[in-house]
Amino acid sequence: MLLTKPLLKRCHIHATSARENEAVNSIINPKSTTTIPNFVKLPTHKQPKENLFSLPIKLIFFSRIEEKKGLDILLNALALVSTPFHLTVAGNGNEEYVAGLKFLASQNNIAEKISWAGFINENKFDVLQQHDLFILPSYDENFGNAVIESLAVGTPVLISEEVGLADYVNQNKLGWLCKTNAASVAAIIEKIIKLPQELQRIKQQAPGIIYHDFSDNALVEKYISLYNNIAKLH
Repeated sequence: MLLTKPLLKRCHIHATSARENEAVNSIINPKSTTTIPNFVKLPTHKQPKENLFSLPIKLIFFSRIEEKKGLDILLNALALVSTPFHLTVAGNGNEEYVAGLKFLASQNNIAEKISWAGFINENKFDVLQQHDLFILPSYDENFGNAVIESLAVGTPVLISEEVGLADYVNQNKLGWLCKTNAASVAAIIEKIIKLPQELQRIKQQAPGIIYHDFSDNALVEKYISLYNNIAKLH
């Protein structure tokens, strides 16, 4: 650290989110810090389906299953939700940890309302589009590619304030933010269920916003501009 910190102060840093930018600047004081999102592979742009919302609300957790992702928070939150729901857990992880989460679901009397789909890749965009709400209550997340993938097919998101894309989602009104505790997640799910028109609005507007901001061409221009600006300083 004694060697790297002085070196990093002489660098131009690229961050992928406002959260990551703030974290970098809380540790060091580089020459500059520029925020440009990750490249995310998007599906073929198509108009979202106008599915009428109906109960049970279809929830999806789409991520690698590990402690920082907050799936335990979600399982405890759903035990507090009185409105009918079904949760799809799409992802895999350490077998012992996953088994512990399944036991938690059983203890919370919600096991029959959960489908453990395992790792999904080939048809992930179809799966995401089939759900009403994507949930990622992570304890810590620098960016969150799956958030963009979900919004690209029109599925609104509920993510924790600790996810790197939280500011982006909030500013563009593409979903909801929660604290990293069960009570917060449960309360917001109950709120969302009463807002079918808002779910439909996001479903229709999100893909256009995402393709404007995260297309390869748009990001390439930002990266080229970053490199050109740095080159001019040296």
